[in-house]
Amino acid sequence: MGNSVVRGMAPVGFDRTECYPGANWDQLLSIITHSYQTIYANCIIFLSTGPVELTCKDKKSREVYLRTENEFKAIELRINTLKKRGVYVVLCTTFPMDFQLYNNHSKVVERVYEECYEEMKAHLIDSIVTLNHQIALMNDRHNYATPFVHSHILKRMHGKWKFRSWYLRDGLHPNEVTQRIQEWELTAKASATITRLANEKI
Repeated sequence: MGNSVVRGMAPVGFDRTECYPGANWDQLLSIITHSYQTIYANCIIFLSTGPVELTCKDKKSREVYLRTENEFKAIELRINTLKKRGVYVVLCTTFPMDFQLYNNHSKVVERVYEECYEEMKAHLIDSIVTLNHQIALMNDRHNYATPFVHSHILKRMHGKWKFRSWYLRDGLHPNEVTQRIQEWELTAKASATITRLANEKI
């Protein structure tokens, strides 16, 4: 389940992919919570939203820009509650975006932040490294295997993080090669998560 970054994905072993364009974790968790006793009962659900947790889109101009805060603690509380109700929500790691490329590609009316795009990208990468660490720790606390869907896009090389934006077709959405790699990662981590949860119940 995710926003437009999961459109067209079909990992082996998954029942389906649900795509809600523009949605963030909070909105997706609301959808799950609303139907946790019916559609999502006893399901393992993987959430992938890309950089939307750390970006905003101006409603008038449609320009995407950086935001600095996220509500991770509140998200974890909601995931805890769902697990107690028999719905297992696993967060995928996040990945950066190229503000210049995406806003050039989109129908942006006005670029207010254009001079800051490179600086925002650098800050976004730093924030995502921190957020991905939090995601992995939280998943471990729940005994979930973390899908590192960022690893082909944001890679640590020679002690530094390298943003390989060419694996995003428009600065935001994974290209076909990246989607296939992310599908393999999801399939592997779904299998590992099922095994871990089964061992919990023994």
